[in-house]
Amino acid sequence: MVWTPSRVGTGGEDVPYRSCIRHKGVDHKDSKSGNSGHRFVETVLTRLVSELLGTLLKQDQNDDICKLAVAGGTCLGLVARTVGDAVIPLVRPFVLENISKTDRRYRQAATRACGSYLEGVSVEYLDSDLPYLLTAMKEDQDRHVQATAQSCVMAVGIRSSVLAPHLTDILNSLVRTAEKTDASNPRLIATALETVKEVVRGSNPVESSHIITSLACCLLNKLVRLWHKQGDLITIQLLRVFEHGSSLLREKTMLAVGALACAIGPEFMKHMHLFNERLKTGLEDWNNHEVRFASYRVAGDLCRALDYKVLPFCEDIMSSLVRELCKGYIKNPNVKPVLFSCIGDMALAIGVHFEDYVCYVLPLMKEAADGSAESDGEYANGLKRSIFKAYSGILQGCNGSNAELMKPHVSHLLNFIQNAVKKPNRYEYKVCSASVEVASDICRALGYRVLPFCRDLVAVLFRNLCSRKLHRSAKALIYSCFGDIALAIGIYFEEHVPWVMRMMRDAADECAQRIDREYGKQLKRSVLKAYSAILQGCKRSKPEILEPHAPHILKFVEVLVTDANNRGEIIKEHLRLCGFISEKWLESEDEQLKETAPRIKAICG
Repeated sequence: MVWTPSRVGTGGEDVPYRSCIRHKGVDHKDSKSGNSGHRFVETVLTRLVSELLGTLLKQDQNDDICKLAVAGGTCLGLVARTVGDAVIPLVRPFVLENISKTDRRYRQAATRACGSYLEGVSVEYLDSDLPYLLTAMKEDQDRHVQATAQSCVMAVGIRSSVLAPHLTDILNSLVRTAEKTDASNPRLIATALETVKEVVRGSNPVESSHIITSLACCLLNKLVRLWHKQGDLITIQLLRVFEHGSSLLREKTMLAVGALACAIGPEFMKHMHLFNERLKTGLEDWNNHEVRFASYRVAGDLCRALDYKVLPFCEDIMSSLVRELCKGYIKNPNVKPVLFSCIGDMALAIGVHFEDYVCYVLPLMKEAADGSAESDGEYANGLKRSIFKAYSGILQGCNGSNAELMKPHVSHLLNFIQNAVKKPNRYEYKVCSASVEVASDICRALGYRVLPFCRDLVAVLFRNLCSRKLHRSAKALIYSCFGDIALAIGIYFEEHVPWVMRMMRDAADECAQRIDREYGKQLKRSVLKAYSAILQGCKRSKPEILEPHAPHILKFVEVLVTDANNRGEIIKEHLRLCGFISEKWLESEDEQLKETAPRIKAICG
């Protein structure tokens, strides 16, 4: 049989009629009253499929004619869902005959036919015929055929278990299409994104996570490029959504603006005169906590994106944050971690200017820390991490200039840290890591003022290093923290040298072993930083206290600088920074020092 457009019969107006018949057929098939609709469709199946296949060849620039082909494909899919495998011998010959023709209309018709009948046939036929769609989607040079194949894959994606073996190829192909910058193909790109959504929705998250990451980067890059060209126009369109959209739409639009601000960076400032009022409205929307919650998240995004330029907007943001935290009851418990994270972002962004808010936020942080100290679980751990992030932002923001403001709160903060690092198990290691990072921030911000608290801090860190439950990511941070303490208190670190250097030696030996590559890099960097800081802190006054440990330190450095995998500016900068090879070691009578120190100095330049 030859399928030609002339076989269509009465034209486009009868396709909706046939679709109604097919819908009724499906309804009858699924009903308890029997399968009379199924029998009716089978009775006219050959004639019906023949005419529907003819409609698929109606490919024209005229929109009404194109709609006829789309409607025919939809109707064919309903027929397949009604009669199942019975449709295969009627449709497959059409596909095989036209899928490779030079005329784009025939390839597109064959692609649409293939996708339509695959909606209702058995899995074994899906496995054998799906490659036709994948080939058209990935290799066909015509954008119409590609878009049709993508739409068909999207429909088949509902039965995503069948797509599982092809998932990586499908999503990679769709992402490549979405990355195209040719503005003449917006429909193709839109179809690709819609197909990704449907395929990912039904797929295993583990299988699709890396593709989702790639797609997110692709979308942000596209939006950033468009924003640079038409930023004000896009902002105005988004503002209209805030005025007329539903609460859900306003929430999603708010988050979209935050993501764009993070991607664009400080240049987003030129659009803040349009967006600021909507942000204030969102922060004060007490009748819709979802929109308000999204506004808090976006406030943090703006602090990270605009950096110090966010200062003019901080008063309104902080007023809302404090008012929310002062409420006795917060309907959505997930809001609190976002509030404290936003405080940390703001403190880090505006630095010394955060001094005006310290008296308001620190009592609230102390209250939250006390309330969560003895609690466990996902929410409590997330809250603790956000509180540590807030403390870290404040400490790094003041960074010595207004360090005295933090000194009265150090004792309580160290108690909070000690409580967090007491539980270094695999479920709470992120809390432990965050607490150690804040301990380092305290040392860097307060300098020698941290001395009264150091003995307890070192004891807690040392105790955790001896625990088998300590997560290895926290271990590396603890070694770095030893270095920050040594830099802060200088000669007073002498009492800790024997114990700390013994632990450092064990870590250095671990670095020489074959360990996980990423962890190995992190551990080497931390150990080297700690050695550098301890040497720099002690050599100014009593360099001789380190001489017993010099052979092992030099051995560790020699291993690093002679290993091709470790060559890099990071290592050399550390070595130059601390004046690693002291003249006293070069003049030492120790045979190992006399042999090793000059060679290390020559390597490090």
